[in-house]
Amino acid sequence: MGFTDEQLYAAIHRLCHFVPVDSTDIFCYAVQEFLVQQAMANRGAVPLQSSDVRDSLKNLFGLEFELKEVEIILNRLYRAEKIAYVKESGYRLDLNKCNALRESVKDGEDRERKIIDDWLKSVISKHPELSQDDSQRLEKDLKIFAAKIFVQHGAKCADLIYAEQEKKDEIFKSPEESLSDILPQYPVLDKIRNTELPAFFRDAKGERKKYIAELLNSSFLLHTIQIDKACSMLVKNILKGRLLYLDTNVLYALFDLRTPRDAKAVRRLIGISQQIGYIVAVSTKTMEEFNSSLNFVAKNLKKFPEVPKNLAGVGANYSQGGFILSYWRKHAETGISLEDFIAAYRNSDKLSERYGIEIRDDFCAEVQEDPELKNQIDMLYHLADPIFIPDNIAEHDAFHRLLIKKLRGEKINKFSDAPAWFLTFDKKLNRYDYFARSREKNGLSVVPFCISCDDWLQLIRPLSPRSHDFDKTFVTLLSSPYFRSYGDVPAQLAGKIISRLTYFKDYSPEMAAKILTDSFFIQQLEKIDNETEQMGLRGNEFVAIAEKFREEKERYKKLLDEEKKTAKRIEEAKKRIEDMDMAIAERYMRK
Repeated sequence: MGFTDEQLYAAIHRLCHFVPVDSTDIFCYAVQEFLVQQAMANRGAVPLQSSDVRDSLKNLFGLEFELKEVEIILNRLYRAEKIAYVKESGYRLDLNKCNALRESVKDGEDRERKIIDDWLKSVISKHPELSQDDSQRLEKDLKIFAAKIFVQHGAKCADLIYAEQEKKDEIFKSPEESLSDILPQYPVLDKIRNTELPAFFRDAKGERKKYIAELLNSSFLLHTIQIDKACSMLVKNILKGRLLYLDTNVLYALFDLRTPRDAKAVRRLIGISQQIGYIVAVSTKTMEEFNSSLNFVAKNLKKFPEVPKNLAGVGANYSQGGFILSYWRKHAETGISLEDFIAAYRNSDKLSERYGIEIRDDFCAEVQEDPELKNQIDMLYHLADPIFIPDNIAEHDAFHRLLIKKLRGEKINKFSDAPAWFLTFDKKLNRYDYFARSREKNGLSVVPFCISCDDWLQLIRPLSPRSHDFDKTFVTLLSSPYFRSYGDVPAQLAGKIISRLTYFKDYSPEMAAKILTDSFFIQQLEKIDNETEQMGLRGNEFVAIAEKFREEKERYKKLLDEEKKTAKRIEEAKKRIEDMDMAIAERYMRK
């Protein structure tokens, strides 16, 4: 998709508002949690599944969230003790919290109604010829006009509240042109709209001024949680051609060899990655690993008798997941034999192709011969100890760290410069990567080689639109009492966004987009690194404890060995005594 300069600058303008800076990732999480709680309150203080909350978000706000996103947000709220969770029934909002949220929304609706009614009375007093239908049209037009102003000027709309009259007037240059673009033609209303709609903002005082401040906050929130198609395409142009390699465990999930939920989540995650420009791939090493594990499982399964369909269904429903349980599930559904089930996965290259996944051998031979591979494997063993890692898995994981480094070609400090990533379900790889980078010169300034599926989702999902029509959703939600009930946007955040608008004005659109994209991802990756460092520290504690345990075990083993030797010597002495007694008895008998 090509952009005109005007479209590029408009996209950059919106991106300046969207991308989190400094501590704003916390702000974004807070907004997400607020929306989820509002969606729950709308359903009442009743137990809800994550899918219920996702549907409520869609129905209430017109915004699309991934099921996994909603689960992550609900878990954050649960850990913060803001909601309750009962395993059998689901998540539930406290009744008092539910009522408080509903009351704040109702207060917002009542306050808005009074402000709009007062304004309409003022307009009608000047234009008594207006009918009731005209008044209703004028109210709708006001909301559309407000959305146009806030989308076009974004954070600069703060001038409507705080600036001198001259700056306010700059926002409303040529209102006739703006209105003719967005509002239907009504001869009776045209002239009235040209004066009264801008005047609603320009002449605001008291409660109306507070209402406009609430609209400004809503505008910030809306730009924080969603991005439009133009911004998304701009980001895609930057990320286009980057590589996302899949770990074997992700491949298992993709092929529905973990759980149905994992399969759906991974397929959606891969689809989003491809939408924003990534080439999704697996290495020939991973395909070998997958086929090898397939053969191993098949060999072991054949040792056992065929499971009846009814028992297979029971086992699949009450177990966590995995290859065997996936077979039981399919067997219960279709009666498929083990041989046919395994045969379906023999052509893993065809299965990969179905999802648009490339099988690549770039640098594979070179990495396999690299002497550093053994060092990386030893490092993995050290970190995993005392947990046992099979040799082939350790080699596979270490291999891919070196492969991603080769594909990147140099030390990469920025997200958008990283041509390759490794996607995994295995959390220990984050700790291994952090440990490995901490032992390399300036290694901790380099972006990690791997990322978990949950972290990747939280990184890339905001870069795709959450609604099919950004402008329409913006109009609907700008004056929504739900958004206006959130409260004030942090002043530091608002100030930084305004600073960005000024700063990036002199950059080329492409350079501005690249810098903004980096600032978003580096913030998120730093957060992941901090969590990984904490994991590493906790891991070191566990290693120390395990080491003490092992020392104790060795000490007791030595004591046991000594006891065994003593017992053996006693047994030998006892045997010698018995032999001597027997010899004495024989001599006595001879006499």
